[in-house]
Amino acid sequence: MKHLSLALFVLMLWLLRSAKADRILAQNSPVAPLLCYMETADGNTIDLGNLCGQESDNSTSQAACSSDLEIVEAADLPISNVNYDGNLLSGRVRNESCQTVTSIRVNYQVSDELGNAIDNGYLEAVPGVLEPGKVASFEGRVISGAKVETTYVEFQQLTINN
Repeated sequence: MKHLSLALFVLMLWLLRSAKADRILAQNSPVAPLLCYMETADGNTIDLGNLCGQESDNSTSQAACSSDLEIVEAADLPISNVNYDGNLLSGRVRNESCQTVTSIRVNYQVSDELGNAIDNGYLEAVPGVLEPGKVASFEGRVISGAKVETTYVEFQQLTINN
């Protein structure tokens, strides 16, 4: 398993170096969902669409992000990598909008074997301020149930007064 991981890592490094001129930071095009990407250790997302045979439409993305008046919607903050191990619920939230958001809360619901809701609440994602293209994580203890699922995201849009 170690050799396979090392081989994949070396392959990704080679691909990134060979496509250095073609790579685009996803934060420059956050409104288009990426199908082929890599996330760096510092939270940036690199669009690898050119390596996967996808064409990037930067003009549409840049035009969509040209306004400082964009209203961020919950769909702009998709929840991913959700895991529940019987005690802890964890996952990630990506800011796919063009605006910075704060105070991100991931709401969840716990159901019993019959599908009845027995608990609900929220977990706060960190970091508390999330810039476009960045990822926040959430994790917390949740009571046991037959089914635990995330339901929606709440947040505040950061407004800058000029």
